[in-house]
Amino acid sequence: INSILNVNPLSNPLFFNHCRSCRNLIEENLLGFVSLLLVFIFINILTRKNYWLNLLINISFFIRGFVLLFDHLIIQRSKGGDAGSFESFAAYWGSKGFPDIFDYFLYHGASWTYANLISVIYGIFGRSHMMMEAINVFIGLLLIILSFKFTYLITLSKKKAYMISIIISLHPVVLFLSTISLRDIIVIYLLTASIYYFTLWSKYNNFSYFSIAVVLTLSQYYFHGPLVLLAFPMIFFFIFRISKSLFI
Repeated sequence: INSILNVNPLSNPLFFNHCRSCRNLIEENLLGFVSLLLVFIFINILTRKNYWLNLLINISFFIRGFVLLFDHLIIQRSKGGDAGSFESFAAYWGSKGFPDIFDYFLYHGASWTYANLISVIYGIFGRSHMMMEAINVFIGLLLIILSFKFTYLITLSKKKAYMISIIISLHPVVLFLSTISLRDIIVIYLLTASIYYFTLWSKYNNFSYFSIAVVLTLSQYYFHGPLVLLAFPMIFFFIFRISKSLFI
């Protein structure tokens, strides 16, 4: 199946940091470019009904897209640290093909789930570091949209919602985490989404919102384990509200 998917087997999980001439970077960058194009289409579908939010999202996309293209096509630097390790292990596991890819799930613990999920994508489409980072770009843009909705939910002011969205969009840390192969942008998105749905529950008392908030919080186990502790105060306030409605 590896020959069909055109995935090159790697003898060393950290092979990416030592050899670039062994890879088809033209094919990898083409996959990355197509991924960015798909991200562009999806975000415009999601924000098509809000002109100003759509404009902000598109500006944010082109900034992040430029960073990726400049990094991969001009600088062409090798990435070390966690960013390089996550990508390298994803490529190594992805090169094993199906169903062997799934044998490596939780192989190094839950904190490597990010690389495990990327390895499945690599197994299907082939290896592309830019594609991996394009996924983070998409999640970073979803974070901006979520920030707009969250702020409007709390303040009922579109002006304030746009201001917060602009800050999140242009914040250097968020920009950096949206354009590098680290799991942090996923952690931030899940955290924000869980609090958003918990706030919806507290406002509308809809159990489905509470359930989504808890599920999103518990899913942090696979990306940043300590954040699952947020589920305890959520459950506490849920029990407190139920008890209050029963006895008062």
